[in-house]
Amino acid sequence: MLEQYGFGFDDIERWGGKLLRDRPRNQKLPGIQPVSAEFDAIFDEAIMTNRWKSLTERYDLEFLSIEEEIIDCLVEDGWSRGVLPKGRFRGVDRDVPGIDFSGWFLFCREDMDEELAYYTIQAIDDQQKQINEWFDAPTSGMTEHVDMRELARNLPIPLHPGAQAYYRDKGYL
Repeated sequence: MLEQYGFGFDDIERWGGKLLRDRPRNQKLPGIQPVSAEFDAIFDEAIMTNRWKSLTERYDLEFLSIEEEIIDCLVEDGWSRGVLPKGRFRGVDRDVPGIDFSGWFLFCREDMDEELAYYTIQAIDDQQKQINEWFDAPTSGMTEHVDMRELARNLPIPLHPGAQAYYRDKGYL
């Protein structure tokens, strides 16, 4: 997305900014600080995680919209239009247009080894209980719990043959 605006993280550092990569992985620990207090901006996703709730409760944040022409370019490239609804978090005082990262869509190269693709999907299937425990409540409009029967349906591009084989073997298709 930053590229659509004509810059990237390297530019931010060249301009004197500092990238803070110190976010704790387990946001549910008592007293955890979701990010270093030094930040001026956050570029992140996973809006359904505890991290965003913690951030908005701890800090006064301003949520910036993505410009409509940038959204149009991203949609043209295959992204989905989305919105962070007013009231979703403290500080979200209006609907904020953006890009929707909902779902559990994984991209890979067409020439990825079929066995590796098969085992990648199997790993998700094997871990779906643990993945689903990350979400405290239904997150409608955001990323939902892993549902293997839904992961392979209504996709904008074809499934990798290895992934398709796994879904078929398990009866998910």
